[in-house]
Amino acid sequence: MEFITGDTLYRRLQAGSMPRAEALRISVEVAEALEEAHNHRFVHRDLKPANVMLTAGGHAKVMDFGLAKQIATIRPAEAAATATITGPQLTEMGMAVGTPDYMSPAANSDHRQVLTKEPDLEHMPPQVRKLLWRCLEKDPKKRLRDIGEARFLLEGGGAL
Repeated sequence: MEFITGDTLYRRLQAGSMPRAEALRISVEVAEALEEAHNHRFVHRDLKPANVMLTAGGHAKVMDFGLAKQIATIRPAEAAATATITGPQLTEMGMAVGTPDYMSPAANSDHRQVLTKEPDLEHMPPQVRKLLWRCLEKDPKKRLRDIGEARFLLEGGGAL
């Protein structure tokens, strides 16, 4: 196991806002880490600023995979089927896990605040604006398919 010195993203954000370039770099690094986990068929399930460590050099490391689940490998013939979760069952089917303030409304039985009007994203960098609009898309078929698409948009790829 790697020993990392530094502080959490949560504490860094408590200290005040950060420059856009730093925020984008950290966002891309978090997306890369999640993409790597997904490539190994793991889903984190509790991503939040307190679970992102910033090293002494300022690089992001995703921490605390305690609620992570491994998705069973799907053979090409079964690609249309839903992936199943394998491994020790710490939760029951339909049970929500994670930190409520960071869960999607669909996963949060509390159904916290849902957007009632379009947000003003004009002051956001273009790649962040593109990403957020894709995340807020009402049609699920137009939303992001995976974290790789989020990373691609954060890196400046894709069209509106």
